[in-house]
Amino acid sequence: MKPRANPVYCGIDTTDLEGAARLIQSIGGAPRPAVGGIKLGLEFFLAHGAPGIRYAFPAPVRATGVGFFLDLKLHDIPNTVAGGIRAVAELAPTYITIHSSGGRDMLKAAVDEAGNQASKLGIARAKLLGVTVLTSLDKSDLVATGVNAEPSEQVLRLAGLARDSGLDGVICSPHEITALRKQCGADFVLMVPGIRPVGSDANDQKRAMTPRQAVDLGATHLVVGRPIYKADNPRSAAEAIALTRRAQSPAFKIMLDVKAMSSEAKPIPQIIRESKGDFAYFHANDVNMKGPGFGEVDFRPIAAALKEVGYDGYVSVEVFNFDEGPEVIATKSIEYLKRVFA
Repeated sequence: MKPRANPVYCGIDTTDLEGAARLIQSIGGAPRPAVGGIKLGLEFFLAHGAPGIRYAFPAPVRATGVGFFLDLKLHDIPNTVAGGIRAVAELAPTYITIHSSGGRDMLKAAVDEAGNQASKLGIARAKLLGVTVLTSLDKSDLVATGVNAEPSEQVLRLAGLARDSGLDGVICSPHEITALRKQCGADFVLMVPGIRPVGSDANDQKRAMTPRQAVDLGATHLVVGRPIYKADNPRSAAEAIALTRRAQSPAFKIMLDVKAMSSEAKPIPQIIRESKGDFAYFHANDVNMKGPGFGEVDFRPIAAALKEVGYDGYVSVEVFNFDEGPEVIATKSIEYLKRVFA
């Protein structure tokens, strides 16, 4: 079976020009990009403009085929938005964002100008994506702005307007993917932020989802920011996120490890619940490098979460500190696990 193309776009939200350039080279450069694309947004663009994009995202990196998502969220009168499209067209972005709430005339003006510039410059036309409802917003935020609707209802309304106005797709929350696929069809691009790998902090994303869940529902691309660019090794983080999506096999799963999860921002039971269906093996150990029951980790809520998600695989004891001796560790660890799982 042919593997899927890498769906991950790394969102780089910074004004640090040199840091962005190093990161883009690391995850997007030769010999093979670790991501499907790079997203540079308003913060970076206002700080450095087109020259900054050319510097941080140079031709040798672009030559690898990595995509370029210019996330400016344009929103103004039709003529001004068309002028904005014209101004950035020579940067040859793969995608540009525009607020669907700007109205039909604004959206059509942007579509027409994108086509005109592609013909004039002899480049591929930038695909336009409508911004529907920001993933940082929930219903209370919409009501505060005068929109008395659920986020999912407003997303469908604005996505329909974007499609009918000629846009190529939309930005949407993971939780609207299924409804949008049904309404807008298989070829409509769904660029999905709010993606947080298992164990990651949701930060300001109120409607987040894991990469596996989002792609399985029908997302075209995933925007992953902080879990990649704040990782100790951004390239490895990007490759790990993409790997499970590119291997189209139900046997390709992850392993959860108690000691490793103890360093994450989320409680271990929450990580287990969010990983339902994604893991096939479980390591029981403690932060003190000893077996379960030899440290401060309470395995009772962990056992309850494993039961809740229907996990029926192996729970193995992994130990790095053998001060008590292997027989004592094995005996007491198994006795402890039997009690908490009873």
